[in-house]
Amino acid sequence: MDREGLLVDGFENESPFTVIYNYPYYPEYLERLGFTKDVDWTQRVMHIPAEMPPMFKFTDRIASRFGIRIYRANSIRKMARRGREMFHVLNEAFSGLYEYTQLSQDQIDGYVKQYVPVLDKNLVAFVVNDKDELIGFTVTMPHISAAVRKAKGRIFPFGWIHLLPALSPKRNDTTEALLIGILPEYQSKGAALLMFRYLMENYHRLGIKHMLLNPQLEENEKVQSLWDNFDTEMYQRRRSYVKELKTNKSKPMTSQEYFERLLPKEEFERLPYLPTMGQFVDWFTKEYASLPALSDLTTTITYKEFGERIARRRAFINGLGLPKGAHIAVWDRNSQDAIELYYAITSAGYVAMMFPSALPEQAVIGCCMKFDIAAIFVREEFMPMTANIKGTKVLPSASIAEEGAPAVVDMDPDSPAAIFFTGGTTGAPKGAVLSHRALMRGNYNTIFKPGKAIGAHRYLALLPLSHVFGAIAGMSGCFYTGSLMHTCEDMKAAVGKLAVIKPTILVIVPGICDILAGLVKLYGPQFLGGQLRLIISGAANVPPRLVDIFTKLGVEFTFGYGLTEGANFTCANADAVTRPTSIGRIYPGQEAKLVDGELLIKGDNIFSGYYKDPERTAEAFTQDGWFRTGDLCRMDDEGFVYITGRIKNLIILPNGENVSPESLEEPFYADPCVRDAMVKEDELNGAQVIAVEILPLMPAFDGKPFEEVEAYMKALVDKVNATLPSTHQIRKVTVRTEDFKRTGSMKVARV
Repeated sequence: MDREGLLVDGFENESPFTVIYNYPYYPEYLERLGFTKDVDWTQRVMHIPAEMPPMFKFTDRIASRFGIRIYRANSIRKMARRGREMFHVLNEAFSGLYEYTQLSQDQIDGYVKQYVPVLDKNLVAFVVNDKDELIGFTVTMPHISAAVRKAKGRIFPFGWIHLLPALSPKRNDTTEALLIGILPEYQSKGAALLMFRYLMENYHRLGIKHMLLNPQLEENEKVQSLWDNFDTEMYQRRRSYVKELKTNKSKPMTSQEYFERLLPKEEFERLPYLPTMGQFVDWFTKEYASLPALSDLTTTITYKEFGERIARRRAFINGLGLPKGAHIAVWDRNSQDAIELYYAITSAGYVAMMFPSALPEQAVIGCCMKFDIAAIFVREEFMPMTANIKGTKVLPSASIAEEGAPAVVDMDPDSPAAIFFTGGTTGAPKGAVLSHRALMRGNYNTIFKPGKAIGAHRYLALLPLSHVFGAIAGMSGCFYTGSLMHTCEDMKAAVGKLAVIKPTILVIVPGICDILAGLVKLYGPQFLGGQLRLIISGAANVPPRLVDIFTKLGVEFTFGYGLTEGANFTCANADAVTRPTSIGRIYPGQEAKLVDGELLIKGDNIFSGYYKDPERTAEAFTQDGWFRTGDLCRMDDEGFVYITGRIKNLIILPNGENVSPESLEEPFYADPCVRDAMVKEDELNGAQVIAVEILPLMPAFDGKPFEEVEAYMKALVDKVNATLPSTHQIRKVTVRTEDFKRTGSMKVARV
């Protein structure tokens, strides 16, 4: 009985209460996925004429000829009797129409019980034959969509103030046609005219001026022709889509096929995998020579100029007299200097380490010692904090030679290229050593983006280059595809300039997505610049609500999963709308398997080890060389991976069962009013229990008092508990007023 199809036209008009609304991006998204029109339903609005139309003069004569008349159901009992007959007429009248399924007797009884008591006798027309058998009907009701919206879908406590006036035909000049049905043998014998004359007489008496007709199959010519005699206009159009599905379930799409399909074939063939950073820099300098590469909104340089400046940086570094393979750090913001130095160090045969700009003085000194930093390039404003660094050359980030030096293109792909900080959500930071081969596999995987990629995007370096996600997906992904990168030395200022920068792609963590969603709510979609087409998110759990928010803005949303030890993404999900809880498919060039639920991976992208930490390096691998991610996962038949928990976060119940906090957190992240949640073990009345801390998404509550927010969250916990065995239920609830402590990638820190 539910209306079929998606709304495709008439979004500016208020939809009838009885049909399902959808946003404009729904059909657009389906069409991008290759779905095509199957059938359409049209919805018209009929304007009730002030005078009865001339055609009604012959209604009585036609009715007499065919032995039909109006039946006045002036009591609930009569309405119920005809209501049951009405659905049997509906079954016959709609039989053979597109996708109509006959109603069972149980369904008919349910509909009669649910709806007949609320029908207004003045808004319903029944036609019977000379044997008093129902042969046709029209059911209408007041148009209450606006009232329901004002009442926010609730009758209590105050929704009835809006709903009661709207339900009164004397105070509402528009009705909706719910159902119209005429037995096939009477469809050309004046039954429709008889019903509409009766309704118009009532409408005139009640002051009703418009009737929104129900969705009607475009190919149903008999029904469509009815409206030729009335003053109607097209109001909305709905559509059913179809796409041929592959039926060979034994051969799901391979990982290579899944990712290759994302970009045009001619572009994929133009983008080679290069095993070293020297080859990479040399290649993009020549391949995209004339395209814009880097901009600070004041000056924009081409790839040719970018490559030349990297070469001059290489010459300066070579002049320091350091042995090849020496560790060189960069302590700067996301500036042009920092970006050029990163590529200069790695393409000259040295090992780069990007320090976070917020790193305190003592931590910088400690890191220089721990990671054997031979030289460090420092931003001018940070220079006063370098006075106590010993045994390391300290140099300005702006350092550059007059002449260039060529890239080292013949270096060993398995030699170290960079060291990135890693520590997960707990524990002291470690240094993950990525070889050229690993780093370049991560860089190469960034080419797999939906749609045209080469020279197609404007990036903004919002993520710190000290984080593997920022350095690989956020930066090298730009240069691999010949796109333009905007530097970002101040995140807050850069976000405020989105309307000027007009990014087409943003590589950001979910925390920044949340911030942008809030700013869009305040200032409108144009805050993002009006040209944003794609968001790539990762480094933390991505709640489905973020996918929903940005997809509704017309922005394609993809996300993935990865670790620093795996050179950025291990998986990526380009089907976030249809699979919002999956971390996606495993990238090509990797192997993956599940052992006791843990995801193990192998491939070019895996790190060489933790710097000067053989014990932890050994713990990270199985005896046969598989990297242990520490994440508990499951994989479906099509290769999509789902995280179910993290081994070191498991809660051990008194009965010996293991409970994954992440699996209990999933339903909270699915709720649009929850920003973040953390399930943990805690104490209550001297006993160990499962507890949850919830950070509400406060804009979703429209300024309601915190007591109501707490009540909502506790009710949500009750709802989640109802789905869990008693041993897994959450017994302690904390609704936070302050943010969680977070890691550098804005994950919730489990402490």
